[in-house]
Amino acid sequence: MAHAHSLICIANQLSLLPPSSSSSLPLPSEQERLITYHHFYDKIALYLSQGYAVIYVLESDITKVIRNLSKVCAIEIEEYIEKGALTIIDANSFYSPSETRFDYNILLAQWQKIVSSVSKKGKFRGVMVMGMPHAAFFDSRENQQKLIEYEEQVAKHYDGSLQVFCCYKKELIDKLPLGYLLRLLAAHQDTVINRNSNNQGSFGTNNQNVQRTIDLIEEGLAEAVGKETSALVLKTLKLIYKIDRDKIVSDPETFEEKIRKMLGKEAAAPVLRMIAERIKSEIVI
Repeated sequence: MAHAHSLICIANQLSLLPPSSSSSLPLPSEQERLITYHHFYDKIALYLSQGYAVIYVLESDITKVIRNLSKVCAIEIEEYIEKGALTIIDANSFYSPSETRFDYNILLAQWQKIVSSVSKKGKFRGVMVMGMPHAAFFDSRENQQKLIEYEEQVAKHYDGSLQVFCCYKKELIDKLPLGYLLRLLAAHQDTVINRNSNNQGSFGTNNQNVQRTIDLIEEGLAEAVGKETSALVLKTLKLIYKIDRDKIVSDPETFEEKIRKMLGKEAAAPVLRMIAERIKSEIVI
């Protein structure tokens, strides 16, 4: 069996507005939508072809997903659904704020129930799941905290028996403060960086993830304030606040708090934003 892993995929162009939106912006065409989700559809086709069962919880129009999958992947989607290898679930219903109340216990129970049910439908090589949390998770700091708690609980219960892809819209990830972004990344064992010729990538081992994240934080800080000031800030963090390189990642909210204290709230805002953008520039697909 291929090595199981948890992966975060942050999609760069999923700016899809619901038909009921009051925005005057035009909805993307069907072709644009296919391009937008092409990465995910390719992933589904790949895993199905390798004998995995796939659980897809990213979109809400199941009929449209089936039609688009058939167009993009040129495989018999209905056949995979009939034999239980492909399960497509309405994402809005699955992550519904009114039903789940953003409670990670409810969400975890739902996942466990679905995975257990699918696993019994055939002799699969393994199970791959793809999910995208509801936009309401990002509406307030309180809901964002619940999102992070949910992801951390998923990581805590993750035993490596599944292939897991947690997907997010970039415009929603942009709402997270740096501390939450770092906690979100820490909750995943591997993290997609850009795309290679196989449309995949990852930092590598957990320790490499941590070191690379620290490097990106330092690069973002240097871009924001210059190398000399950056070195001074990092030295002060270590000597005065006992925040070394590793603690920046293990306790990101304290790091964020001390940066604000050192630079002042106004001056710190663009610095923290620059660090966040530097990190996102490598994990967005």
